[in-house]
This record gives sequence, structure tokens and C-alpha cells, in this order.
Amino acid sequence: MKALWKAVRLLLGLFIFSGFCGFVYITLDEYAETKALCGDWENHLIARAKSAYLVRHIVVEPWYGRHRVFGIFEVPVGKSPEGVLRVSLPLLGSVCGGVTEVEFSQRSIKGVVPKSGSYLVKANLRSRVAFWVVMQGQLRVLQDANAWVLY
Repeated sequence: MKALWKAVRLLLGLFIFSGFCGFVYITLDEYAETKALCGDWENHLIARAKSAYLVRHIVVEPWYGRHRVFGIFEVPVGKSPEGVLRVSLPLLGSVCGGVTEVEFSQRSIKGVVPKSGSYLVKANLRSRVAFWVVMQGQLRVLQDANAWVLY
């Protein structure tokens, strides 16, 4: 009787866990479709941008929680980006993020030190968006420096 009860509890636990995972996936999918892909405002800012800056360092670790998917960009002194991060994904389109930290002094951000005459800008993608991208099988593309551009 104990073995039967253990089996029932195990099956019930698996059923509840799979339902939770399905709910999380649907929630992430709906969020990504409505919020992650670059919208009209981001596209407007990108169109009016005078310069594009390539990434120097990428961190993609959405499984560790919030603020763990970002790129660090080097911008020449005197230039000011629009503040829009675009990551181009061949199968999904472009996802957008924004600037979260600017370091004007010669101090580093996450170990990246700016060259003379430059400053650093950190731009984030939302972790849930990055997690959705990873679930779509696009982790390698998300880690590709050629896909990240700051406008």
C-alpha cells in the first residue's frame, strides 16, 4: 500500500510540475510576442540614430535571475547613443533592450576597462526575454557579438 501511495504522489507531483512548466512557457511566449520584439518606438529611435556601437563584452545567463543578460559597449567621448539595444536573431527577428548603466570615468564595468577617449555603456535585455529566446533554440545566436548593436 505504501508503494502505491508513493507512486500516486510522484505522478501527482509530476502532473503539477508539468502544468506549471507549461504555464511558464505560455506566459513567456505571450510576453515575448507582445513586448520583446522591437516596437515602433524602438524602431523610430534606431532610424534616427547617427551611430551604431558594437559590443565589447556579452553576458547571457538568464537562469541566474534578473539583470544577467547584457552587453557592454564602448562609446567615444562626445558621442551619445539613443539608448536602444537591438539583438538580431535570424529566426525570430530583432529583440530590443535598453541602457541600464553608464560609466563616464575610466572605471570598469564587469572587468571591462574603456580605452582612452571612450566611456562604457551597459545595456540589458530582459532576462525573461532572453530565457524565451533560449527556449526557442537561439542561445548561440544570443551569444554572438555580431548580433548585438547599441543605437
